[in-house]
Amino acid sequence: MVRGSNSSAPCHPIWRHCSTNSPPSHSDMPWIQQIPISEATGLLKREFDKAIRRAGRVWHIVHIMSLNPRVLKASMELYGAIMHQSSPLSRMQRELLATVVAVTNHCYY
Repeated sequence: MVRGSNSSAPCHPIWRHCSTNSPPSHSDMPWIQQIPISEATGLLKREFDKAIRRAGRVWHIVHIMSLNPRVLKASMELYGAIMHQSSPLSRMQRELLATVVAVTNHCYY
């Protein structure tokens, strides 16, 4: 049972394999239900359409939030504020900081 829920569904580990001694590999990735891009409606479709205009596609990091379009929208707004609005850091410094954090976290994004 999932803690804090009324569901009687069994709680399975999200990771198929986990090792703290090596960077994650594709076998370490969790599987999370996603709404297919072609089935998106309403707010989710609008957010996917924005992603396609912005990047030419819906990247996995965007698609993974498809079950909660409000969170997707808020996440994209936060990203936009951090990376594109006025800041004491230049855009290059912000990109460099994001890259260092990604490398530190073994994140290929």
